[in-house]
Amino acid sequence: FTVNRIKSPMYAAMILACFFLPHILPVTVLFELFVSLTRKESGSIQWVVNFFGYESIPFFKHKLWAMPAVSIVTIWWTVGFNILLFLAGLKMINPEIYEASEIDGANRFHQFRFITWPLIWPITALVLTLQLIFQLKIFDQMFLLTGGGPYNKTMVVLYHVYKQSFMMNKGGYASAIALLIFLFIIFVSVANYYMLRAVDLDKQR
Repeated sequence: FTVNRIKSPMYAAMILACFFLPHILPVTVLFELFVSLTRKESGSIQWVVNFFGYESIPFFKHKLWAMPAVSIVTIWWTVGFNILLFLAGLKMINPEIYEASEIDGANRFHQFRFITWPLIWPITALVLTLQLIFQLKIFDQMFLLTGGGPYNKTMVVLYHVYKQSFMMNKGGYASAIALLIFLFIIFVSVANYYMLRAVDLDKQR
């Protein structure tokens, strides 16, 4: 199944909108949405938890649930951009390639393994690199949803920089950490690029 096989433009647009719309939401809207969904008294998620016989869980304040909850929110918020990139890559694949493979007896697994996956590998490499950089820069969700807590269970590096600089007045220390983060992102991005390039060259052999 590829995007090229979706015949109705309206159906394709609806699928794309379902995945991409969360990505355009401001982080403040994201915050209000999930706070209302997890509110102890009236949150829809808490109703589901209570339905199965459990007490309401303060997801963003619980030491075990805080990081998984923020991770789920972040994935739901950002996955639309990755889906858009993959859909663009799938759209560029000529449908005649799949038709020719079906004539040769290829099934869906063979089509994915030998046609789809090699042709969208550049998109995959781009997504991996971008997501690596984005995750190293995560801050907004922690700032609004958990404040780095509870007990520093969701303390990420950028929030630590913010806390040291603006809350504890240790500007020099925070600047040093920020510089190290910058250098680390450059190093990891370059290393990731060359690693993915090596895999790409190996696929072409």
